[in-house]
Amino acid sequence: MTVNESTPELEAPGAGLPLLQGFLARHIIFPVFCGYQSWNRSELVYKQESDLILNDCVHLHPEDLTKPILIDRIMGIEDSSRYWSVSMTLEHLMIVGEAVRTTIISLSRGYAPDFVADTAAVKPVGKYGHEVIELFRGFVDDYVWKIQEKAEDRNSATTFEHPWFGPLTAYQWVVMGAMHQRIHRRQIERICAGLESYHQ
Repeated sequence: MTVNESTPELEAPGAGLPLLQGFLARHIIFPVFCGYQSWNRSELVYKQESDLILNDCVHLHPEDLTKPILIDRIMGIEDSSRYWSVSMTLEHLMIVGEAVRTTIISLSRGYAPDFVADTAAVKPVGKYGHEVIELFRGFVDDYVWKIQEKAEDRNSATTFEHPWFGPLTAYQWVVMGAMHQRIHRRQIERICAGLESYHQ
């Protein structure tokens, strides 16, 4: 984990996961995760992972919050996502979270949302500073509340295509949202570790 003064050369956004990792994620990891996560449990995991994220970043200095750190590749993120700051990662989680929440509510009402899920379209641009922490905290509470209040049929068979996992139901999107939060919590842990090394 290093701090780069110049932007490293990484794969283009939307390039996807390495072939083996993509196969494991789609055919083993995600199905297993779905096998032991209920709808309610997934909401709880989403909130727990979000709380861990906030604990990791709430005390960061504003300059550290926006400092990109190059991390080693971890399961579940594209190469282009390896050089983000904590602020950029939180921005990404809010972008994705908004799309996932819309998808869950739509599918629970029997129709798919009117957009295409595209990993290249949900990359952060680094538009937030220290205010991102409170924005993220508020978003997490709103995410859970709106799903609980507005989702209708939790057993709806209507599906919407995920670019890596294929057609998913509302329930599977709830699970995916929790898993996505966990992946990027691990990313933020590595970014914070890189920041600690930078200051030593």
